[in-house]
Amino acid sequence: MLLLQKVKRRLPIHLHVLLGRCRNFLLTKSRDVLVPNSLYANLSEFTSRDNCRRFFVFTLGRSGSNFLAKLLNAHAEVLCFHEGVRIQSYPVYPISERDRNRYAAYLLRDRFHDSYHTVGDVGSLAMDSILRIPQGLAHRSILFRHPVRMLRTKMEMLREEPREIDSVDQIALRTQLEAAGLHALTTGSSMSAEDIYFLWTAVNWRSMGAAAFRFDSVIRLEDLSDELYASRVLGAITGVEYASALIAQLLRRRVNTRTNQAELSEVEVLEQLGTKYREWYLQIVEPVASKMGYGLYERKA
Repeated sequence: MLLLQKVKRRLPIHLHVLLGRCRNFLLTKSRDVLVPNSLYANLSEFTSRDNCRRFFVFTLGRSGSNFLAKLLNAHAEVLCFHEGVRIQSYPVYPISERDRNRYAAYLLRDRFHDSYHTVGDVGSLAMDSILRIPQGLAHRSILFRHPVRMLRTKMEMLREEPREIDSVDQIALRTQLEAAGLHALTTGSSMSAEDIYFLWTAVNWRSMGAAAFRFDSVIRLEDLSDELYASRVLGAITGVEYASALIAQLLRRRVNTRTNQAELSEVEVLEQLGTKYREWYLQIVEPVASKMGYGLYERKA
């Protein structure tokens, strides 16, 4: 690894990327040999070994996961990791499904020296992985943010931190669009990387909304600003009571504020995204969002 790092300093950027991929491949393969597949392969067969309560929260990026994790961690009897799988998989990126399952197995099996009433994670596991965990073994929650605002934030962050959807995810995107009857979006002129990223994020939010009923708790980021709602949600996830004064203090301190959208309505935010994205949003997201109280014209006075 040290040799690779020395060589990389003398090479152009595209070779840096290639060497990085080679490094990730070697690290992943070596880890697969050291950690038997049987330890984590089938989450649906896991059983509880202690009295510690577990939880997992699924969400898309830019939906308030950092804020929720901070709220959960405020209780002395709760240990909440925020995207803890990144710690376990470092320095290998991107994170694979096997990495996520290994991490889930760790949280479900480790006793943490019986130091906590409740242990869990926000943002590490894929939706399907969480739903494979037997009901009762862990509390399974899903966190939503208004899709218009989440999409706006993600598109703005994309311009600061460019990324592309890989070929495997693009195939999955096409399949989901066709399954939803949106064949027109899978044909025609070529799309930019931004277009594909917008569609990929919109389709994922739609899938989240359609699967929300399968989770033990559905959390709305916008409602966490209400003390009673936040107290009820935190208690449902962890099984412990959070002092109202503690919650009030935390709600006054916002975290990870990236864009200034608060003064705009959802309709105005969507208009700023442009006509093309507005039409795609109305076709893909709005039918599901409106059923969840996230319709464009449901903003409370």
